[in-house]
Amino acid sequence: MANPQKINAIVKEIEAYGRQVYKLVFKSERKFPRFKAGQFLHLTLEEYDPTSGFWPESRVFSIASCSDDRTEVSIVYSVKGLYTKKMEETILIGMPIWLKAPYGEFIICNHIQDGQAAILIAGGTGVSPFIPFLNQSGNSTTIQLNYGLRNKDLMIFEEELSSVLNQDNFSMNLYLEETSDQITVSGNLDVKEGLLSVNNILNDIQKKDNSVFFISGPPTMIELFQQQLMQSGILKDKIIIDEWG
Repeated sequence: MANPQKINAIVKEIEAYGRQVYKLVFKSERKFPRFKAGQFLHLTLEEYDPTSGFWPESRVFSIASCSDDRTEVSIVYSVKGLYTKKMEETILIGMPIWLKAPYGEFIICNHIQDGQAAILIAGGTGVSPFIPFLNQSGNSTTIQLNYGLRNKDLMIFEEELSSVLNQDNFSMNLYLEETSDQITVSGNLDVKEGLLSVNNILNDIQKKDNSVFFISGPPTMIELFQQQLMQSGILKDKIIIDEWG
């Protein structure tokens, strides 16, 4: 696994999804270190002096994508507190920014054995750490993504998800609290109206004992879903959570 490195990058793109959800793309003249799907980076809005060795205040975000030449990475964030509010207000295209990566043990391939299914549970921007895993070539693991959103306008990575929907080993249940227009994605997709819930997820799984569950989203959601899965008989070591979230 690559050792964490400090990278001086610039903000290349900002994409707003509505309701204070944003995607940021960072570009660097040097290559970003290799990372495993599910790992995260540190982002700081403050000046950093490499000669001092002191890393300023920062926040962590899942690495959502990396370009083939490893000069660009992206993250997705929602405004939830003072720091992310400051990000929303101050980050501009062309702005220099310091990143530190990679970190984290939320690495799906490290927790899956041959023949096991990966049940991915994502709330909102919690889908970010799953995207690199879904985009890995030659992935033969049976994967079910359960993705909960307020409405379809907040669906991020629609293009990336559409590209894997026709794979035989992948299916997605999309839970929308508010439904109106048609979803543009197709393939192995089941759109459901209502909240993402453990009961609904388990009802769709035939071989629960041969599945490993991965949960990513707001901390309160992660805690609730972990408890409910264990109460439903899922062993704790078969529940992997995005602990830094």
